[in-house]
Amino acid sequence: TVSFIRRPRISDKRQLALNASDLFFSEYGEGRGSNKYLEIYNGTGADVDLSNYLIKKSTKGWQWNDAIDTLSGTLADGDVYVIANTSSNNSILAEADLIESVITNFNGDDARALIKVVGGDTTFLDYIGSFGSAPASGAWNVAGVTNATANHTLTRKRAITGGNTSWTLSAGTNAADSEWIVHDQNTWAYLGTHTMTDPNPLSEGFESGAIPDNWTVINNDGNANSW
Repeated sequence: TVSFIRRPRISDKRQLALNASDLFFSEYGEGRGSNKYLEIYNGTGADVDLSNYLIKKSTKGWQWNDAIDTLSGTLADGDVYVIANTSSNNSILAEADLIESVITNFNGDDARALIKVVGGDTTFLDYIGSFGSAPASGAWNVAGVTNATANHTLTRKRAITGGNTSWTLSAGTNAADSEWIVHDQNTWAYLGTHTMTDPNPLSEGFESGAIPDNWTVINNDGNANSW
């Protein structure tokens, strides 16, 4: 017989209201022609000064300083910042906060990084694609979809509450473990808004046999086959 006891923690109280630690990519569009854009989401719980943020690109495995876009203005909590290619169609441009043709000039094998610079400290917050080498197939696979960063739209799952500096983990291997949902090319219905759904702090699971760190197993009868 095995019993489980949940150990209370003072930190559980603050987990009832969970905000993102910083900005992160919420959408990526690699549409037909020049219909391309990036979307950044602020779920931090406060307005954010964008002058501390920039986006770098790595073209086909080149260095991150290949090109840089420095952001500006203030991004309100719960709002998104859209960077669209100058030659995008009007429905994309209508949602754009920044219109340019450098950072949004990508073709599936060009990585992008969201970076925060405060004083002399530089922090990489989020990636789309990997730095250092271009994918052999011409684009990265995402959520089990082959070449998903080319000719597709990617939207971040609502349950994701922050950026990920491991593109391998972010992209995942299937629809369940990926942080992204892959849509058909020229899907722009989600552009301009994003919703982040906080995890339910009162619900915990034991998936894959893992026991949450705030639970204790008590082996009541001493049997070797405990859990």
